[in-house]
Amino acid sequence: MTKDKPMKSIWQAKKIAPLEYCSLNRAASLLGCEIEDFYHWYMIGAINFAIDVGFVTTRNMHFHSNSDFSSSIENNKWEYHVDTSISMFSMMGGNTEDYRKTVGGYSWKTTGAEIFGIWKIEQALRTNIKDSHYPIWDFRAIQKKEVDIKIKSAEIDGFIEVTNNSVLLIREDIEKIYTHSESGLSLPSYITGDIQPQRKDDAIKSNFSPTQTNVIYTLLQILYGEDVSKLSRDSIHDLITQDCAKKGIAPPSFTAKSLENWMKKALGKL
Repeated sequence: MTKDKPMKSIWQAKKIAPLEYCSLNRAASLLGCEIEDFYHWYMIGAINFAIDVGFVTTRNMHFHSNSDFSSSIENNKWEYHVDTSISMFSMMGGNTEDYRKTVGGYSWKTTGAEIFGIWKIEQALRTNIKDSHYPIWDFRAIQKKEVDIKIKSAEIDGFIEVTNNSVLLIREDIEKIYTHSESGLSLPSYITGDIQPQRKDDAIKSNFSPTQTNVIYTLLQILYGEDVSKLSRDSIHDLITQDCAKKGIAPPSFTAKSLENWMKKALGKL
């Protein structure tokens, strides 16, 4: 490659129109690599995986915008539809909460929205999903169009099982892998230090699905009353430890901070 002859894109080299996403088998054929390589690059944070979510209801969706959309919200209802080419959502009568002005613009969340199309898998701590039906409930939008509303994350009711056959690779990652394979340079990753892993506290937020945290919270209400959320995290932690000791049961290994995050998630505050 010289200044006079720039490197061709993978699409030019293969003489095909760009694919916005494709299966791992197709991507391996295009890139001349093994499917195993994609799982390696995923685990080190160099690429993302995506899936077709079908049509599912969200528990929480978080948004950000540079513009003020408060005039579009009436009685906590935000009737809106965003088509970002690939990842899409529609409010369908859902509720809008926590609308606030921030340093960088405006942020808010909604409940009861519908999402469909292709979405990136979001894992706080990346785990090897190869050869397993791995449950995923957190997703990030693929937003290619220049739209003012940015979808930060979507947490669905229940979960979707991810399999080898359902995992997709999106265009930006196909192009990234091709460029680095041609240049011989390492992909930016956790290993190179160009990408930072999520912090431990952030990972705790996604350790359990909404259903699991709801069960935990319901059990706490059964034990300590419906107003358990008014107790401090340390008080609840101490109560659980004391009750286990009274009944001769070894207390579970968890921190008061983890307990607080589980309760917040169950109450829709995370």
